[in-house]
Amino acid sequence: IPEFPGCSGPPACWRSSPWPPRPPSTSCSCPPSGPPPAASPRTRSPAPATSPPAWTRSRCTACGPPPPSPPPTVPDELLRPAGYNKSLITDLYDTMVLEWTDYLHTDPNSFWKHEWEKHGRCCIGEISALDGEHNYFQHGLRMLEGLSEQDVLASQGIFPSTNKFYSFQQIQAALKDVYGFQPFIQCIGDGTHNLLRTMNVCFDLNLRPMDCPDVYITAAENGCKGHNGQIYMLPFTTN
Repeated sequence: IPEFPGCSGPPACWRSSPWPPRPPSTSCSCPPSGPPPAASPRTRSPAPATSPPAWTRSRCTACGPPPPSPPPTVPDELLRPAGYNKSLITDLYDTMVLEWTDYLHTDPNSFWKHEWEKHGRCCIGEISALDGEHNYFQHGLRMLEGLSEQDVLASQGIFPSTNKFYSFQQIQAALKDVYGFQPFIQCIGDGTHNLLRTMNVCFDLNLRPMDCPDVYITAAENGCKGHNGQIYMLPFTTN
């Protein structure tokens, strides 16, 4: 699952790191605490035409960004780890099992723990609607409503099948035509086939859908080039 530029470590890393954030290939290591360095000229890439995404939504994840600028002071409670507590989301459990689960593993709590501790904590003190574990998962479920990717693809003539394949460009174009913004898909190989794994939707800092950045789409396309770029969307079944 793609993440946002910089590192995805605990909030303390974002709040004590120099600005601008490090590139994706650099690991997160928090420098000594203290006031941020004095401003100095920096060469930076041109700003994107749209605001940076707040998080990426797929069947499996929601990712949080670094803050837009380093705050002058940080309350101690924001620097303390906010570990996953399953008792905080018991009222969401039945819905999350259906809509926000990991079908590759048997224990959904281990997946939700990863989601909150790696991605959700980045929203603490930054995006009020996602501030706190319950808010993070509850609002994520709300944002999923109306994004039924299987229905959307079916409306464009793309159906689950074990013998028909599609190209990356076909699926991407179908999603853009219906939604009006550009999500991106990801693939996974099973050794003999290239399988559609997830559809990811990007949101801006106001939690409105937006075109996903080109860097994510290019990386996703490269990840779907196996087996001559033939992507199978297998029928989904449960036991």
